[in-house]
Amino acid sequence: MTSAISRRAVLGAVAAASAASAVTAAPTDAYLLRNVRLETGYDHDAEGVSGTRTGLFDVRIAGGKIAAVGPAGAASLPGLRAYDAQGLLMLPAFRDMHIHLDKTFYGDPWRAPRLKHGIPGQIAIEQRLMPGMLAGVESHADRLVNLLLSKGTTFARSQCNVDPVVGVQNLVHLKRALDKRNATFGHEIVAFPQHGLIRVNLEKTMREAMTLGATHVGGIDPTTLDGGLERSVDTVVQIALDFTASIDMHLHEPAPSGIAAIKRIADH
Repeated sequence: MTSAISRRAVLGAVAAASAASAVTAAPTDAYLLRNVRLETGYDHDAEGVSGTRTGLFDVRIAGGKIAAVGPAGAASLPGLRAYDAQGLLMLPAFRDMHIHLDKTFYGDPWRAPRLKHGIPGQIAIEQRLMPGMLAGVESHADRLVNLLLSKGTTFARSQCNVDPVVGVQNLVHLKRALDKRNATFGHEIVAFPQHGLIRVNLEKTMREAMTLGATHVGGIDPTTLDGGLERSVDTVVQIALDFTASIDMHLHEPAPSGIAAIKRIADH
């Protein structure tokens, strides 16, 4: 079933009803965003939609939610914190659904990318680098979360290496860093077998990662990297079933093995 109500239609209705939704007294956790730009409708020409109409509004936030919207400059609430948005367009917060917060040098001096040859080359590089990166996982992830927040991203699903080199240690450090941010930054963590699952006998370690707080079971190219379509996919699915978890699969394989992997995942 689909709905005929669009986001712009809702905003248009809000603008039309702004007098009725006047900004009024608020609880102490509330604040006011002045001069916020919101979309209110479309401009049309002979060929169809030619542009977007916008207007300036004051938006009151209470309890982390939009509580009221009124015409810009109309609200007068002594004692309420107010911030001038200076006409910037208001958008929903962003969600980064694929990032590797545990594998970053962000905040350190610049390092040029190392040459690699596909995924096997990346694995070889990681086998050398990952042990030395362990001590900085938490601080580097924290810096990168600060960057995300500064650009409007308030949620991330982070892949996290679970492999024969670091075991579950990246997960332990990353979860510690993210748990400190629960009040301001939502997250999910994928137990990601970057170096393979079946090819390196990693099932036991993956299961340990799930008990330590990973929210998703990861997987990687089952045929070209992990060495067996059926066993690789089936193991990922079984772990997910056993922990009532979702699956987040890295799949870079070209046809036909990539199509076969997608079909097997879909069949499950």
